[in-house]
Amino acid sequence: MFVLDPSNTILAVNKAFQEFCGLSEDEIRGNPCVEPISKETSLCSLTKRINKEDIKETVEIDTEAFGKYLKMVCTPVFDEDNNLDKIFNIIIDLTERKEIIESLVNSEKIYTNLIENISEAIFNLDSNGNIVYISPVVEKITGYTVNEIKGQNFTIFVHPEDRDKTLKSMQEALSGKDEPAKFRIIDKKGKELNVETLCNPLIENDTIIGVTGTLSDITHRKRVERELIDSEENLRFITNNMTDVIGQLNMEGNITYFSPSLRQLTGYEPQELVGKGTSDLVHPEDQEKVLNGIQDGIFNRNPITVEYRTKISDGSYLWVESKGKPVYDIDGNFKSAVFVVRDISDRKKIEEELLFNNTLLEAQLNSTPAGILVVDDESNLILMNNRFKDYLNIPDDIIDSEDDIKIFKYSLNQFKDPKDVMEQIKHLIKHKNERLHDQSETIDGRVFDRYSSPLIDKNGQYYGRIYYLSDITPLSKAENKIKNSLKEKEIINQVIMQLVEVQKTSEIYSIIGKSIKNLLPCSYVLISTLDSEMKNFQIVEAFGLENKINTLKNILGTDLYKMKFPMFNMTEEDREKYQSAQLISFENGFYDLTVGMIPRPICKIIEKVLNVGKIYSIGFSREGTIYGSLNIILPKGQELVNKDVIETILHQGSITIQRQRAEELIKTSLLEKEVLLREIHHRVKNNLQIISSLLDLQEDYVSEDATAVNVLKESQNRVLSMAMIHEMIYQSEDLSHINFSEYIRSLTSNLLNSYGKSNVITRIDVEQIYLNIETSIPLGLLITEIISNSLKYAFPEGEGKITVEYLPKEEEYELIISDNGIGIPEDIDFNNQSTLGLRLVKSLVNQLDGTIQLDRTKGTQYTIKFKEQKYKTRF
Repeated sequence: MFVLDPSNTILAVNKAFQEFCGLSEDEIRGNPCVEPISKETSLCSLTKRINKEDIKETVEIDTEAFGKYLKMVCTPVFDEDNNLDKIFNIIIDLTERKEIIESLVNSEKIYTNLIENISEAIFNLDSNGNIVYISPVVEKITGYTVNEIKGQNFTIFVHPEDRDKTLKSMQEALSGKDEPAKFRIIDKKGKELNVETLCNPLIENDTIIGVTGTLSDITHRKRVERELIDSEENLRFITNNMTDVIGQLNMEGNITYFSPSLRQLTGYEPQELVGKGTSDLVHPEDQEKVLNGIQDGIFNRNPITVEYRTKISDGSYLWVESKGKPVYDIDGNFKSAVFVVRDISDRKKIEEELLFNNTLLEAQLNSTPAGILVVDDESNLILMNNRFKDYLNIPDDIIDSEDDIKIFKYSLNQFKDPKDVMEQIKHLIKHKNERLHDQSETIDGRVFDRYSSPLIDKNGQYYGRIYYLSDITPLSKAENKIKNSLKEKEIINQVIMQLVEVQKTSEIYSIIGKSIKNLLPCSYVLISTLDSEMKNFQIVEAFGLENKINTLKNILGTDLYKMKFPMFNMTEEDREKYQSAQLISFENGFYDLTVGMIPRPICKIIEKVLNVGKIYSIGFSREGTIYGSLNIILPKGQELVNKDVIETILHQGSITIQRQRAEELIKTSLLEKEVLLREIHHRVKNNLQIISSLLDLQEDYVSEDATAVNVLKESQNRVLSMAMIHEMIYQSEDLSHINFSEYIRSLTSNLLNSYGKSNVITRIDVEQIYLNIETSIPLGLLITEIISNSLKYAFPEGEGKITVEYLPKEEEYELIISDNGIGIPEDIDFNNQSTLGLRLVKSLVNQLDGTIQLDRTKGTQYTIKFKEQKYKTRF
């Protein structure tokens, strides 16, 4: 303890504080608090804070100083004026207690870690069997978490059949008996587990309050124990019941043990032969072989396997096989030999039959037309028939070497693509169950059908692989011929399909040239056209010469495309072949190709530059007319192929050229006819306008007769309606149809002007519709009659409205013409009128195969339904 004044100076200390600081009272008293402690710490800070903050009550703080854990209790003392007078400080050393607490914490951590990581679950049960505590390892054993188990009665996890036994074990544990209990529990997944518990009573205040114990999963141990018992039983059962005989020889070569199965094999009782040597049982002819086998096994420490004949109880001999192993003591000295004897008489019989069958099979394999090769599961050669050797020309010395690698390499190199064959073999080695079926060509041009299949028994055991080779060279050639034929037809069909859509002769030449170039990739293909006068050929296309054009221009001194080759320089025979579209071979090369237009020395230079071999030419010709030619220049060493295809393609090209030129003539003719038709429509329009003008002039002579003027004006309007149709056709791109919506607007406007009805409003609600002339003329006259009738009679006061509507239907048209005038009087029968206008309306409706309805409820409304008229042949 020590006492401080308000300035933090030590006034008094006790002996314990002196020992704590390691200083005397004189060294401490009168000094500031910081001095005896060597540096300012939380101890001094606390006393300063009491003084500074005017704290009135005792303050405690835990701190560290002098390498110790301390508790400091500071109590301020105040004078009668309530001013701080002194501070009493008590220091309590907590170091030892804190170390004990840390030790306990570390111990608890170690204990907890031990509990949580041992393989056994530790648990506490109350006296009713409820789980009070269980370690987390229970989740690894049962799948249940601690929270899922805690508080539950342990019996709910016990197998129903073991609950009584388990409850009894718990009662015994409560009474102090610590015998382990084994029973089954059900884990979270419903699986049975074998567990073992060891319990002790939990005692508190001399009272047993429950049990504590461990739970171990012994499922694996139980299974191992069961397997061990089963194994011992099986071994005993096998030994007593196996057909093979187990025996043992001592160092002297005498029999010391035979299993009971000896009785079944030989008829002897095991005890009868104990103590006898091998010579008493082995056939005299086989005794040396058996003795050598035993000695080799003993001295060389090798397994012993020997086949021999052994005597049986009736005095006869039986073929057996003995497999043994020498046994040595810890010093390496031979002690005994344990062996198994097996009856192989059936196997010997089978081996003899197998030898015969193998001989027969070998004869069959060598007589089959297929080459056969068989390898084992390690790809080692087992069998190769003579046909396989002959197919791949394998020499006898390589076969006689019996070197699998040497035979394999030689066989592989006989194929045209040995790498591909090798990759397939590697693939089959990795994928044992796969089959192979393909074709391969050998270096001498033969084609073989290859087939490979795995050798697998009914249980799926893989034993190796068998390969078959069949010579299908003739069949392959036939197939290739068919394929080539199909390919040729495909090429021809592709050319035909392309030619269907061409519009220009230049496109035909381009398609033909490219197709021939694709057939003969290394060739040069030149296409020439014959001028309109049938005199000169001129090159228009050159395929393959793109990089040679400038070189040829320098050699020729002119552009190849500008040169002309006179047709009259051709021989009569070549001209006939051109006309028949047959391929011509030019013996004199380029000179013949250019019909002598290029001097021979220059032709030789060109042939050298182009590495020219053979040259062929064929004409574009149809029905004796030559349109041009196609020339094929082959490099040296290349032969012409697909001759028939080339001639067929040229034939199709010639047909297309003829068709294209015929179409051009037809188009020209149609254009001339179109111009003529336009001129006719224009002249008809002019004539109708002349008639309209004559009618207009005629009005001046009858101006005093209103009826006559009216008749002439109506006639004039009818003529103009027809003239307008011919004018619109003349101006239209389509000579068979006019834009009838525009026609109605123009016609209505002309009628308003004709009758001087500027105060009458028109509404035209007609979408864009195109009608032919057969429909337009009667429909135009019909509209003229109805609108003219409205303009004359519907508006006595001069003002009104006329509406024209068009409604499209699925198979017919509907035209509605209405006005808001005074309407047709009720006493007028529309269907039985003798006036020209109404009779003309009825006639025109009939001409349109239509119907007309009159509605007088609001002014006058005509509803006309009609169909577009078809052109009718006049002659």
